[in-house]
Amino acid sequence: MLARLKTRCPDGTSLSMALTKRFINTAVRVLSHLVPRAEPTCPQTRIVDAIFKRMYSAYGVEAGLNRFEDCNFKRILMFTHDLLVYLGENDDYYRTWLGFVLLSAEREIQIFERNLTYDGFTKAMNKQWTTRAWCRIPSALFECHKPDFVQLVLADYLPNLESHACERASGA
Repeated sequence: MLARLKTRCPDGTSLSMALTKRFINTAVRVLSHLVPRAEPTCPQTRIVDAIFKRMYSAYGVEAGLNRFEDCNFKRILMFTHDLLVYLGENDDYYRTWLGFVLLSAEREIQIFERNLTYDGFTKAMNKQWTTRAWCRIPSALFECHKPDFVQLVLADYLPNLESHACERASGA
């Protein structure tokens, strides 16, 4: 129902997106108090924990640049992190599926990288991101550094923020 709303908010976002975000943000505020924290001890939950720690590093840089007006996205990250670790630690069925998601994501990224062409890269970048620095990259350079360009397609500049945050934290 919300997806059919075509009205725009003053900031340019669609009314359906604004309402969906408001609903999700409210639900996460409530639900986050219901999920107990769990210590990641299983391989699946340790991997999830490491992934979210990397995301928190990138988020910290973005937040420091005033990218976020509120803490809603951080709350969603923390809730998702807590929920996945809790379920993975306390229910072997969820833990199995969590492992399957991790393995499937790795496989799908490998397939995506293998099939990504220079034209596919430029189309994906144009469709998703406002970054335009890549548009002058020769196709030969693309082929030599394809894994780096896959990161750009999938996460734009965030892997660089996370790397920068880790370097700063280690004093490098």
